Amino acid sequence: MQTDLTQFQPAPHPSDIQLHGTGVGLVPLSVPSHGAQLFESNTNADNWTYLPYGPFPDKALYLEWLTEQSQKQDPCFLPWCGMRINVPLGWPVF
Repeated sequence: MQTDLTQFQPAPHPSDIQLHGTGVGLVPLSVPSHGAQLFESNTNADNWTYLPYGPFPDKALYLEWLTEQSQKQDPCFLPWCGMRINVPLGWPVF
């Protein structure tokens, strides 16, 4: 059985979306707005155990890396921000 894919449309890239839930929201990455807080949220080396990058020894190197990542289409970093405190808590990668 074959599926006709001639009308296939890829899903839009998620980089410009904002999703707001009751506890957190996913927002587009802004290094000036999110970078310092994301660095502080990820100072525990265990957070980086299974990742091919990090941990970063200082904030300057982290922000340099985050800036490079923010300019790529793949992977796509979308920080999640706490709705009550409005600060980035982490960043899932899509």
